[in-house]
Amino acid sequence: MIPEHIVELLRQRLLDDMKQGTVVGARGSELIVLLDDIEEFLRMPGESVQQLQIKLAALRAVMERGNVFLRTPSHHGPLPPDGTPRARMHAQLRSLLELVVHELLAPLHSPGERHAETDLARRIFQLDASVLDAADDNSASGFWPSLRGLAISVANHARRGHLALARPIFSAPEPALDVSAVFFSGGDSLRTRVAAACARRGLSLVAGQSPGPVAFGRWSELRSAAVAVFDLTIPRGPGLSAVCY
Repeated sequence: MIPEHIVELLRQRLLDDMKQGTVVGARGSELIVLLDDIEEFLRMPGESVQQLQIKLAALRAVMERGNVFLRTPSHHGPLPPDGTPRARMHAQLRSLLELVVHELLAPLHSPGERHAETDLARRIFQLDASVLDAADDNSASGFWPSLRGLAISVANHARRGHLALARPIFSAPEPALDVSAVFFSGGDSLRTRVAAACARRGLSLVAGQSPGPVAFGRWSELRSAAVAVFDLTIPRGPGLSAVCY
């Protein structure tokens, strides 16, 4: 539970930010109300079942109020123009935040899960601030690998309880993840189109380049890539079998 003196420290920091102009508009006043609600919640008794029920309802109200702030940008500077690379990065980071907020508001998560979700939200906020503070699109282009890695981390956390049905019969060490790698399995026609799309986006195409046994190499490439593309338009027969191997 958050100690009450931490809430007071947050309130003082907020007031300082409001004086400096880094928190603008009605957002500062609304955040003060949120801190007041948190402080009131911390002082509520919780000895009886009825008191615990009341306290739980108050906690849900506080979380819902805080959720509004998580879902809306708070950057005090001008947002990048629509359609620019920085605007696309900012939009994608806000979409990732929506997923993390959904996880944060889900019931019955363990302390470890809550810690992971809070850390993901922190990383999203930090990267978003770096993107928005970049001088121009060229300066922000170096953040694409970080955004891809963060997106993978969010997706991995969201599906942490999913079953893994694909397991090789041979032992294979955990490969290093390449957040810019795209695994491809398919015909030459689609391979050319995928390669061109990768080149435009600064991605690398991985397709049967690993040395050694084919099965081991494909499995390692597949696990190390961020995205996998399988061309299932190939007619049934040996060609399609090779794609799915």
